[in-house]
Amino acid sequence: MRRYPARPHLASRERRGATIVLVAVLGVALVGITAFAVDVSRMYVGANELQTVSDASALRGAQYMQGNPRSDPSSQIIAYALQNQAMNGTVTLASSDIRPAKWTEATALLDTVSIPWDSANAVQVTARKTAGLLFGKVLRSVAPIPARRSAAWIANLNSSKCISPWLLPMAGVMKVLGLDPNAPRALTQAEIATLNGLSVAARTMLFSAPKQNNGHVPYEGPESSGRWAAIHN
Repeated sequence: MRRYPARPHLASRERRGATIVLVAVLGVALVGITAFAVDVSRMYVGANELQTVSDASALRGAQYMQGNPRSDPSSQIIAYALQNQAMNGTVTLASSDIRPAKWTEATALLDTVSIPWDSANAVQVTARKTAGLLFGKVLRSVAPIPARRSAAWIANLNSSKCISPWLLPMAGVMKVLGLDPNAPRALTQAEIATLNGLSVAARTMLFSAPKQNNGHVPYEGPESSGRWAAIHN
Protein backbone atom coordinates (compact mmCIF):
# COMPACT_ATOMS: atom_id res chain seq x y z
CA MET A 1 0.00 0.00 0.00
CA ARG A 2 1.30 3.35 -0.97
CA ARG A 3 1.17 6.07 1.66
CA TYR A 4 1.02 9.78 0.95
CA PRO A 5 2.67 12.28 3.32
CA ALA A 6 0.42 14.71 5.25
CA ARG A 7 0.17 18.28 4.05
CA PRO A 8 1.25 20.51 6.94
CA HIS A 9 0.06 23.74 5.27
CA LEU A 10 -3.59 22.57 5.37
CA ALA A 11 -3.47 21.88 9.13
CA SER A 12 -1.95 25.34 9.77
CA ARG A 13 -4.72 27.01 7.74
CA GLU A 14 -7.39 25.16 9.78
CA ARG A 15 -5.82 26.27 13.08
CA ARG A 16 -5.65 29.86 11.83
CA GLY A 17 -9.39 29.86 11.13
CA ALA A 18 -10.17 28.47 14.57
CA THR A 19 -8.12 31.24 16.22
CA ILE A 20 -10.06 33.94 14.38
CA VAL A 21 -13.36 32.51 15.63
CA LEU A 22 -12.02 32.28 19.19
CA VAL A 23 -10.79 35.90 19.14
CA ALA A 24 -14.15 37.09 17.80
CA VAL A 25 -16.08 35.25 20.54
CA LEU A 26 -13.76 36.50 23.29
CA GLY A 27 -13.91 40.03 21.87
CA VAL A 28 -17.70 40.09 22.11
CA ALA A 29 -17.53 38.73 25.66
CA LEU A 30 -14.90 41.33 26.64
CA VAL A 31 -17.01 44.18 25.25
CA GLY A 32 -20.04 42.86 27.14
CA ILE A 33 -18.13 42.61 30.42
CA THR A 34 -16.74 46.13 29.96
CA ALA A 35 -20.19 47.54 29.23
CA PHE A 36 -21.61 45.74 32.27
CA ALA A 37 -18.85 47.18 34.49
CA VAL A 38 -19.56 50.68 33.16
CA ASP A 39 -23.30 50.21 33.79
CA VAL A 40 -22.69 49.10 37.38
CA SER A 41 -20.45 52.13 37.96
CA ARG A 42 -23.05 54.47 36.47
CA MET A 43 -25.76 52.96 38.68
CA TYR A 44 -23.58 53.35 41.79
CA VAL A 45 -22.73 56.99 41.05
CA GLY A 46 -26.31 57.74 40.02
CA ALA A 47 -27.70 56.26 43.22
CA ASN A 48 -25.37 58.47 45.27
CA GLU A 49 -26.46 61.51 43.27
CA LEU A 50 -30.12 60.65 43.83
CA GLN A 51 -29.44 60.32 47.56
CA THR A 52 -28.01 63.83 47.55
CA VAL A 53 -31.09 65.12 45.72
CA SER A 54 -33.51 63.45 48.14
CA ASP A 55 -31.53 64.64 51.18
CA ALA A 56 -31.40 68.24 49.99
CA SER A 57 -35.05 68.28 48.91
CA ALA A 58 -36.27 66.83 52.21
CA LEU A 59 -34.27 69.42 54.16
CA ARG A 60 -35.74 72.18 51.99
CA GLY A 61 -39.22 70.85 52.71
CA ALA A 62 -38.63 70.76 56.47
CA GLN A 63 -37.22 74.29 56.38
CA TYR A 64 -40.30 75.52 54.54
CA MET A 65 -42.63 73.72 56.98
CA GLN A 66 -40.95 75.36 59.96
CA GLY A 67 -41.39 78.83 58.48
CA ASN A 68 -44.88 78.05 57.16
CA PRO A 69 -46.66 75.77 59.65
CA ARG A 70 -49.48 73.54 58.37
CA SER A 71 -48.52 74.30 54.74
CA ASP A 72 -47.84 71.88 51.89
CA PRO A 73 -44.17 72.25 50.83
CA SER A 74 -44.50 70.11 47.67
CA SER A 75 -44.07 72.97 45.19
CA GLN A 76 -40.97 74.18 47.03
CA ILE A 77 -39.47 70.69 47.10
CA ILE A 78 -40.14 70.04 43.40
CA ALA A 79 -38.59 73.37 42.42
CA TYR A 80 -35.56 72.74 44.63
CA ALA A 81 -35.02 69.23 43.23
CA LEU A 82 -34.85 70.66 39.70
CA GLN A 83 -31.73 72.57 40.74
CA ASN A 84 -29.90 69.28 41.33
CA GLN A 85 -28.70 66.73 38.80
CA ALA A 86 -28.31 62.97 38.74
CA MET A 87 -27.17 60.72 35.90
CA ASN A 88 -26.36 63.71 33.68
CA GLY A 89 -29.84 65.21 33.91
CA THR A 90 -32.26 67.04 36.15
CA VAL A 91 -34.42 65.16 38.63
CA THR A 92 -38.15 65.79 38.34
CA LEU A 93 -40.20 64.83 41.38
CA ALA A 94 -43.87 63.92 41.18
CA SER A 95 -46.37 64.88 43.86
CA SER A 96 -46.57 61.21 44.85
CA ASP A 97 -42.83 61.29 45.64
CA ILE A 98 -43.47 63.75 48.48
CA ARG A 99 -45.31 62.56 51.57
CA PRO A 100 -46.16 64.27 54.87
CA ALA A 101 -44.95 62.32 57.86
CA LYS A 102 -44.98 62.23 61.64
CA TRP A 103 -41.67 61.59 63.39
CA THR A 104 -41.67 60.30 66.96
CA GLU A 105 -38.27 60.87 68.50
CA ALA A 106 -38.80 58.59 71.50
CA THR A 107 -39.47 55.52 69.34
CA ALA A 108 -37.52 56.67 66.25
CA LEU A 109 -40.53 55.84 64.07
CA LEU A 110 -41.56 57.67 60.91
CA ASP A 111 -45.26 57.41 60.15
CA THR A 112 -46.34 58.26 56.59
CA VAL A 113 -49.81 56.67 56.68
CA SER A 114 -52.72 59.12 56.41
CA ILE A 115 -50.79 62.06 57.85
CA PRO A 116 -52.17 65.44 56.70
CA TRP A 117 -49.87 68.37 56.16
CA ASP A 118 -51.46 70.41 58.95
CA SER A 119 -50.34 67.84 61.55
CA ALA A 120 -47.07 66.69 59.96
CA ASN A 121 -43.71 67.50 61.55
CA ALA A 122 -41.64 65.77 58.87
CA VAL A 123 -41.50 65.22 55.14
CA GLN A 124 -40.40 62.16 53.14
CA VAL A 125 -38.97 62.57 49.64
CA THR A 126 -38.24 59.84 47.10
CA ALA A 127 -35.97 60.75 44.18
CA ARG A 128 -35.94 58.44 41.20
CA LYS A 129 -34.65 58.57 37.62
CA THR A 130 -34.45 56.14 34.69
CA ALA A 131 -30.84 55.07 34.21
CA GLY A 132 -29.26 55.35 30.78
CA LEU A 133 -27.22 52.16 30.40
CA LEU A 134 -24.82 50.84 27.77
CA PHE A 135 -25.30 47.10 28.14
CA GLY A 136 -28.98 47.66 28.90
CA LYS A 137 -29.44 49.30 25.52
CA VAL A 138 -28.23 46.13 23.84
CA LEU A 139 -30.77 44.03 25.71
CA ARG A 140 -33.44 46.74 25.13
CA SER A 141 -35.61 45.30 27.90
CA VAL A 142 -33.41 46.52 30.77
CA ALA A 143 -34.34 49.99 32.02
CA PRO A 144 -33.70 50.16 35.78
CA ILE A 145 -35.07 53.09 37.74
CA PRO A 146 -32.95 53.54 40.87
CA ALA A 147 -34.57 55.45 43.73
CA ARG A 148 -33.38 56.92 47.00
CA ARG A 149 -35.53 58.09 49.90
CA SER A 150 -34.89 60.66 52.63
CA ALA A 151 -36.86 62.17 55.48
CA ALA A 152 -36.30 65.40 57.39
CA TRP A 153 -38.15 66.50 60.48
CA ILE A 154 -38.56 69.72 62.42
CA ALA A 155 -36.55 69.51 65.62
CA ASN A 156 -37.27 72.26 68.13
CA LEU A 157 -34.90 72.61 71.07
CA ASN A 158 -36.57 71.53 74.30
CA SER A 159 -33.63 70.85 76.61
CA SER A 160 -31.25 73.01 78.63
CA LYS A 161 -28.39 70.54 78.15
CA CYS A 162 -26.53 72.58 75.58
CA ILE A 163 -23.34 74.54 75.03
CA SER A 164 -23.22 77.89 76.83
CA PRO A 165 -23.18 80.76 76.07
CA TRP A 166 -25.99 81.01 73.54
CA LEU A 167 -26.05 83.73 70.91
CA LEU A 168 -29.55 85.16 70.73
CA PRO A 169 -31.14 88.17 69.02
CA MET A 170 -31.54 90.57 71.91
CA ALA A 171 -34.82 91.96 70.59
CA GLY A 172 -36.46 88.59 71.26
CA VAL A 173 -34.96 88.32 74.75
CA MET A 174 -36.08 91.85 75.62
CA LYS A 175 -39.57 91.02 74.42
CA VAL A 176 -39.73 87.92 76.64
CA LEU A 177 -38.74 90.03 79.65
CA GLY A 178 -41.37 92.64 78.84
CA LEU A 179 -38.73 95.23 77.91
CA ASP A 180 -38.50 97.45 74.82
CA PRO A 181 -37.34 95.18 71.94
CA ASN A 182 -36.28 98.23 69.92
CA ALA A 183 -33.67 99.19 72.51
CA PRO A 184 -31.52 96.06 72.96
CA ARG A 185 -28.84 96.19 75.64
CA ALA A 186 -26.89 93.91 77.95
CA LEU A 187 -29.03 92.31 80.66
CA THR A 188 -28.48 92.93 84.31
CA GLN A 189 -27.95 90.07 86.72
CA ALA A 190 -31.45 90.63 88.08
CA GLU A 191 -32.94 90.36 84.57
CA ILE A 192 -30.96 87.18 83.91
CA ALA A 193 -32.29 85.73 87.16
CA THR A 194 -35.81 86.69 86.08
CA LEU A 195 -35.26 85.00 82.71
CA ASN A 196 -34.07 81.81 84.40
CA GLY A 197 -37.09 81.87 86.68
CA LEU A 198 -39.60 81.92 83.85
CA SER A 199 -41.39 78.76 82.75
CA VAL A 200 -40.20 76.95 79.64
CA ALA A 201 -43.28 78.11 77.74
CA ALA A 202 -42.78 81.74 78.81
CA ARG A 203 -39.14 81.90 77.72
CA THR A 204 -39.54 79.91 74.47
CA MET A 205 -38.68 81.82 71.29
CA LEU A 206 -39.24 80.62 67.73
CA PHE A 207 -36.54 81.71 65.31
CA SER A 208 -37.46 81.94 61.65
CA ALA A 209 -35.24 80.97 58.72
CA PRO A 210 -32.43 83.35 57.73
CA LYS A 211 -33.26 86.15 55.32
CA GLN A 212 -31.09 88.08 52.92
CA ASN A 213 -32.12 91.48 54.22
CA ASN A 214 -31.00 90.77 57.79
CA GLY A 215 -27.51 89.45 57.11
CA HIS A 216 -28.52 85.80 56.59
CA VAL A 217 -29.12 85.18 60.31
CA PRO A 218 -32.18 83.73 62.05
CA TYR A 219 -34.57 86.29 63.47
CA GLU A 220 -37.11 86.21 66.27
CA GLY A 221 -39.62 88.56 64.70
CA PRO A 222 -40.06 91.55 62.41
CA GLU A 223 -38.96 93.89 65.19
CA SER A 224 -35.59 92.18 65.57
CA SER A 225 -32.73 94.62 65.03
CA GLY A 226 -30.21 91.93 64.21
CA ARG A 227 -28.00 92.75 67.23
CA TRP A 228 -26.79 89.68 69.05
CA ALA A 229 -25.27 89.13 72.50
CA ALA A 230 -24.22 86.29 74.78
CA ILE A 231 -26.25 85.33 77.84
CA HIS A 232 -24.52 83.43 80.66
CA ASN A 233 -26.63 81.63 83.23
